[in-house]
Amino acid sequence: LWRIFADGECERLLTGFTRPNGPDLWGDECWFVDGPTEEISCRKWDDSGLSEKRNRAKTNGTPDGLAIDSNGDVWLALRGQARVDHFNLIGEVVDSVQVQSSCPTSLFYSGQDISTLVVTSALLVDVEQELENFPRAGDVVICDVSALGRNPYLRLDAIARGQAPEGMKV
Repeated sequence: LWRIFADGECERLLTGFTRPNGPDLWGDECWFVDGPTEEISCRKWDDSGLSEKRNRAKTNGTPDGLAIDSNGDVWLALRGQARVDHFNLIGEVVDSVQVQSSCPTSLFYSGQDISTLVVTSALLVDVEQELENFPRAGDVVICDVSALGRNPYLRLDAIARGQAPEGMKV
């Protein structure tokens, strides 16, 4: 895991991952997964870097990408499980959303009011079998969920329009 500064300098923060994914930030916390480890991890974040790992929850499957909603809850794509699980603030699964692909890979919130959960997916090795069971495998799918995304994602839109915060290179 690397940190890239506004001036382009880089700093390695963490090593030793198998398949790191996520990550997402919530306040002073950095959330991420390292599939095949079936857990969501969190570290406190400040200008000096990341603190020691503290585990949040077991994932009931191989984790892939994650996103944090406006309440601080974690939404997690589960590789090979055809679903996205919704974890509350204490690490319990409170909802699951079925996805039309066996391998959801990553997710983010979109839309003008950040109310649409968008999930990317993979098409695995046995393409014919996969498409027979999951015709949308490999597609980007839209999921209706009850939670909203967060305002920090709106800043990415401003950056894309060339309206970066002062000192940030675009």
